[in-house]
Amino acid sequence: MNSSHIHTGPWIYHSRGTVFGATIALTTRYSGFLLAAITVLVGFAGAAVWGIAKYTLHQIQSSRDAKDVIHHQQQAILKNSGTAGNSAWKLLLLTL
Repeated sequence: MNSSHIHTGPWIYHSRGTVFGATIALTTRYSGFLLAAITVLVGFAGAAVWGIAKYTLHQIQSSRDAKDVIHHQQQAILKNSGTAGNSAWKLLLLTL
């Protein structure tokens, strides 16, 4: 391993400008913590986006008109399913 000093912490890559050149260099240990935190954040964001998407799909397809059984089953799946994968699986089984 090379014993030269590598700067860690925030710095600016000036050739890219102040905003786009803003950089943070982390040690291997702290980069692992950052990666884990980003992974958890993306998981929560994905779940929230799916909740909004399924509510929107449910509301777009809602109507007061009489519909067939398949439509009502799709609405029930969108309303009651938990995860995106679970919903996709149930909707796939509905088409078979």
